[in-house]
Amino acid sequence: MSKISKETVEQLAFVDENLAEVDELFRKLNPLEYDEVVSKMPALDRAKYDLTVLYAINSLFWMYMRSLGEDPKTHGIKHELDRIKQQMLRVKEITDKEKMPRIDQGAAGRMIRHGLWQPKDKSKSKTAEVEDETWEDEEPMNT
Repeated sequence: MSKISKETVEQLAFVDENLAEVDELFRKLNPLEYDEVVSKMPALDRAKYDLTVLYAINSLFWMYMRSLGEDPKTHGIKHELDRIKQQMLRVKEITDKEKMPRIDQGAAGRMIRHGLWQPKDKSKSKTAEVEDETWEDEEPMNT
């Protein structure tokens, strides 16, 4: 029987430590009632929470399949992970849309109105003088 290399043993120990951490995290989530946890959350936070948990569980299943030597790319788990990623992108779009700056239309209108030049006395403006002139009596120019 062949010996397992030192690198392989170290990698297996690393995987074992990480799995113990994941197990501890899931043990903390297990006694919590789902309805109790999400009832206090706004809808967007609830969606983020659900997607995070779903992605974690599906990723663990992906790793489990890989550890058994199966190809998860041919399994339905790949489609499920892709679907979760699409929903995560949708939540990100919604979050970005909420953070997008909004224009105060009233303030913009006031800024434009005050930025435009307006004569102080309309009776003395040049436009009033030009409007009073008539051009009907003028003869056409011969060229």
